[in-house]
Amino acid sequence: AERWAAFVARGLPRPRIVVVGGGTGGVELAMASAHRLRGEGAEPEVTVLESGSAALPGLGEGARRALLAQLERRGIRLLTGATAERIEADGVVIGGHHRLPADFVLSVAGAQPHGWLAGTGLRLHDGFIVVGPTLQTSMTHSSAGSAMQRASDPPQEGRKPYRSTRPPTSWWPNRTAC
Repeated sequence: AERWAAFVARGLPRPRIVVVGGGTGGVELAMASAHRLRGEGAEPEVTVLESGSAALPGLGEGARRALLAQLERRGIRLLTGATAERIEADGVVIGGHHRLPADFVLSVAGAQPHGWLAGTGLRLHDGFIVVGPTLQTSMTHSSAGSAMQRASDPPQEGRKPYRSTRPPTSWWPNRTAC
């Protein structure tokens, strides 16, 4: 948030923003970024990169069409089949050698489960980790709230379990934005 505020404060007249991730979060972030910069008097050039063949996977066709129309109305460019191979100080490298200039890069992780989870021994549902009401997983001493803790580590002293309001054995994707 501080880096974004400092970037906006620079007052670039035509800032170039690249958003890596063409799911719902990436599209929303692209539109919000463009809106904020226009509110500051800038004319942003915003590009959304989606590695898949289509943006907004998993949405119903009507919602998908409406959001794609909003991107077009706002002048936000969408590149599909474009994998960000490297993020550099002044741009993003896609397709091995094509360089997309950028003054600021945002990245939004997708809501798809990672394939490597299948080899962890955790109980999964459609690829996502199944958790109980306290985010307890199927492995002893492992919870979704402490996913970085190895299953063999003892629970951390003084750490209280996170109480979820979701029903037992619920699952949901982890969404993160950088």
